[in-house]
Amino acid sequence: MSSDPSEISVDETAVMSAVGAAIVARRAELKISQQALARTVGTSRTFLRGIEAGERAPTVVTLTRIARALHTTPSALITTIR
Repeated sequence: MSSDPSEISVDETAVMSAVGAAIVARRAELKISQQALARTVGTSRTFLRGIEAGERAPTVVTLTRIARALHTTPSALITTIR
Protein backbone atom coordinates (compact mmCIF):
# COMPACT_ATOMS: atom_id res chain seq x y z
CA MET A 1 0.00 0.00 0.00
CA SER A 2 1.43 3.34 -1.03
CA SER A 3 1.73 6.23 1.39
CA ASP A 4 1.95 8.82 -1.38
CA PRO A 5 -1.19 11.01 -1.08
CA SER A 6 -0.81 12.14 -4.70
CA GLU A 7 -1.81 8.61 -5.73
CA ILE A 8 -5.25 8.93 -4.13
CA SER A 9 -7.74 10.28 -6.64
CA VAL A 10 -10.69 12.29 -5.36
CA ASP A 11 -13.11 14.21 -7.55
CA GLU A 12 -13.45 17.28 -5.33
CA THR A 13 -16.24 18.78 -7.43
CA ALA A 14 -18.30 15.58 -7.13
CA VAL A 15 -17.72 15.43 -3.37
CA MET A 16 -18.76 19.04 -2.82
CA SER A 17 -21.79 18.62 -5.10
CA ALA A 18 -22.92 15.48 -3.24
CA VAL A 19 -22.65 17.17 0.15
CA GLY A 20 -24.44 20.27 -1.12
CA ALA A 21 -27.26 18.19 -2.60
CA ALA A 22 -27.67 16.29 0.68
CA ILE A 23 -27.94 19.57 2.59
CA VAL A 24 -30.51 20.93 0.13
CA ALA A 25 -32.56 17.72 0.31
CA ARG A 26 -32.58 17.63 4.11
CA ARG A 27 -33.37 21.35 4.34
CA ALA A 28 -36.29 20.90 1.92
CA GLU A 29 -37.51 17.88 3.86
CA LEU A 30 -37.63 19.99 7.02
CA LYS A 31 -39.02 23.01 5.14
CA ILE A 32 -36.24 25.27 6.41
CA SER A 33 -35.28 28.27 4.31
CA GLN A 34 -31.71 28.86 3.29
CA GLN A 35 -31.74 32.12 5.25
CA ALA A 36 -33.05 30.43 8.42
CA LEU A 37 -30.44 27.68 8.21
CA ALA A 38 -27.63 30.17 7.62
CA ARG A 39 -28.77 32.20 10.62
CA THR A 40 -28.93 29.10 12.85
CA VAL A 41 -25.50 27.91 11.69
CA GLY A 42 -23.97 31.36 12.13
CA THR A 43 -22.94 31.93 8.54
CA SER A 44 -24.16 34.06 5.67
CA ARG A 45 -26.82 32.89 3.25
CA THR A 46 -24.34 33.53 0.43
CA PHE A 47 -21.77 31.18 1.97
CA LEU A 48 -24.44 28.52 2.58
CA ARG A 49 -25.66 28.92 -1.00
CA GLY A 50 -22.11 28.24 -2.17
CA ILE A 51 -21.93 25.06 -0.09
CA GLU A 52 -25.30 23.87 -1.39
CA ALA A 53 -24.26 24.61 -4.98
CA GLY A 54 -21.06 22.60 -4.54
CA GLU A 55 -18.94 25.71 -5.04
CA ARG A 56 -17.63 25.96 -1.45
CA ALA A 57 -16.23 23.25 0.79
CA PRO A 58 -17.43 23.50 4.38
CA THR A 59 -15.00 22.82 7.20
CA VAL A 60 -15.76 19.85 9.42
CA VAL A 61 -16.97 22.27 12.10
CA THR A 62 -19.32 24.05 9.68
CA LEU A 63 -20.61 20.74 8.35
CA THR A 64 -21.27 19.64 11.93
CA ARG A 65 -23.17 22.85 12.67
CA ILE A 66 -25.24 22.40 9.52
CA ALA A 67 -25.97 18.77 10.39
CA ARG A 68 -27.07 19.65 13.92
CA ALA A 69 -29.29 22.44 12.64
CA LEU A 70 -30.86 19.91 10.26
CA HIS A 71 -31.31 17.37 13.08
CA THR A 72 -28.96 14.87 11.45
CA THR A 73 -25.31 13.89 11.54
CA PRO A 74 -22.38 14.94 9.39
CA SER A 75 -22.02 11.32 8.26
CA ALA A 76 -25.62 11.33 7.00
CA LEU A 77 -24.77 14.33 4.81
CA ILE A 78 -21.79 12.58 3.24
CA THR A 79 -23.25 9.13 2.62
CA THR A 80 -23.90 9.96 -1.05
CA ILE A 81 -20.19 10.51 -1.74
CA ARG A 82 -18.86 7.79 -4.02
